[in-house]
Amino acid sequence: MNKKLLALLFALLAVAVAAGVMAFEEHVPTTTVYSSSLMLKKTPVELAEQADYAIVGTVSGMTPVRVSMSQPGDDDKVFTDITLVVEEDVFENYGEETISFRILGGETDGFRLVAEESPKFRLSESVFVLIGVNPENYTFDGRNYLVGQAQGALEITEDGQLVDKYRGDAYGKDLVLSQVKQIKGVP
Repeated sequence: MNKKLLALLFALLAVAVAAGVMAFEEHVPTTTVYSSSLMLKKTPVELAEQADYAIVGTVSGMTPVRVSMSQPGDDDKVFTDITLVVEEDVFENYGEETISFRILGGETDGFRLVAEESPKFRLSESVFVLIGVNPENYTFDGRNYLVGQAQGALEITEDGQLVDKYRGDAYGKDLVLSQVKQIKGVP
């Protein structure tokens, strides 16, 4: 056999073995917990009445965090802190370039919490969200939250629709934004 070919085969074998060993060493068993809750169906306009902020933005960050719950009998939970670059402050009352909020669910430290009632986000995704300012409470640790859980997050499609991330219901973006502004008296 050609020495160069033999050397190449040994090199490939070494890389394959090293990759397999690293994958084996880095494998951490994951505990998965599922959560679900019953939500009354509400439209974005209905949810806007309870929201402190209505934001059109792009998902720029998603950071999972495991939280030890402070209430007796509560297990640890995993949340994900979502960060958006603000493109439009619909209520005209926020004024910052980015906004963050916390949702239930995520994966970190070998623990995964799958929360049916929480929306799934993708980096660079365009969304419309209805956000509440959370008073100090043990669940969200004083962080902003989505009003209506998954119903308070709508994907913005290329054709100008808002699609409810929980049920998949579609709404006209311009119509919903104008109705939401009316609720808060924004021109």
